[in-house]
Amino acid sequence: MFQFTKTLAILSGLQIRTWLSRLAKPWAVVVVISCCLPMECHAQTPREMSAASYVDRAKGFVTQGDFKRAVADFGIALQFDPRCAKAYFGRGVARQLSGELQAAISDYSTAIELNPKFDLAYCNRAHARFHSGELDAALLDYDFAVEVNPRLTEAFIGRGAVRGRKGDFQGALRDLDNAIRISPRFPLAFFNRGSARHAKGDLPDAIADFDHAIELDAQMSEAYRARGDVRFDQRQFDRAIGDYSKALQLNPNDAKAYANRGSACVARGDVKEGLLDFDRAIELYPAKAMVYANRGWARMLLGDEVGADKDFERCFKLDWTLRAKFEGLVNERKRQVSEKR
Repeated sequence: MFQFTKTLAILSGLQIRTWLSRLAKPWAVVVVISCCLPMECHAQTPREMSAASYVDRAKGFVTQGDFKRAVADFGIALQFDPRCAKAYFGRGVARQLSGELQAAISDYSTAIELNPKFDLAYCNRAHARFHSGELDAALLDYDFAVEVNPRLTEAFIGRGAVRGRKGDFQGALRDLDNAIRISPRFPLAFFNRGSARHAKGDLPDAIADFDHAIELDAQMSEAYRARGDVRFDQRQFDRAIGDYSKALQLNPNDAKAYANRGSACVARGDVKEGLLDFDRAIELYPAKAMVYANRGWARMLLGDEVGADKDFERCFKLDWTLRAKFEGLVNERKRQVSEKR
């Protein structure tokens, strides 16, 4: 038996503080897809043994990231043994990891029909439904997974993510506490609990959870960025910049870390440094409206009204709802600048 994980960030809305804003995620968690493949197919007949051999080879393709060949081999296995629930589950994993969520859901559903006690199939179907926006269905699947296996860490983490997304932070914390009791060395559980605590405004405990996640996995760039977000909220801008810089050292393509470091730099008074970070964030993620607003504000502080106007217009085109929030402030700032001349 082997296990590996794939992490996916869940993004929420933007939190806006006066002018300078980081790309905040009041509920930003990592959800785990269980890729544990218990492949003992209990082969009895020659056809079942043939199916088992293809399942074994498909399992190898999944570990190598060759999902197309894995799907093909799981399909051949099912031609030999159409009732092999683990082949359906394995094909669901391969399809889910390649982004085919609805096909994965279908495979997990068939696996569950064949084996109603298949805890990992419930868990992964819940994960796929979560990322398809089917939160209520995902919650039911996580409930079934926990009922079948009360020690399935991934199910508690996933259910906590759903509850947090639905605004039930107390329920999310209960699930994440359970996940940590079951698997006290699971960094993602601490990361998610830190995110839930941050969303509730419990900043010191959020920092403690992110510290613990980093102790367990020093390469977890998301934890450094998330800790930086908390320190930003604490107005510890130097320490926030340090965390964002570490996140970028580990993941140089993290647009949110560039954007948030830019905001921290501007808040600290290093407007030109912040502008460089906003430029890089936009280069990596040109569709994020809030980054244009932040860069527009930085340009306004530097006296570049033409550039600022262009950024705000781009921001409003990407997200028209921000016009009502920002247009008055932009005009007020222009009036203040004009009066000083």
